Amino acid sequence: MLNGYTFKYGNEVRALLKRFATDSEEIDIETAVVYFRACARRNR
Repeated sequence: MLNGYTFKYGNEVRALLKRFATDSEEIDIETAVVYFRACARRNR
């Protein structure tokens, strides 16, 4: 839980976060933001 939010995500999100942390230049930021927002809406 972070700031009152519970995050539920699967291996797909973990893999993206790991890739972002290790090779951020290879990640399309706009696509990642859209993806994470969609995940957040599903987890409300």
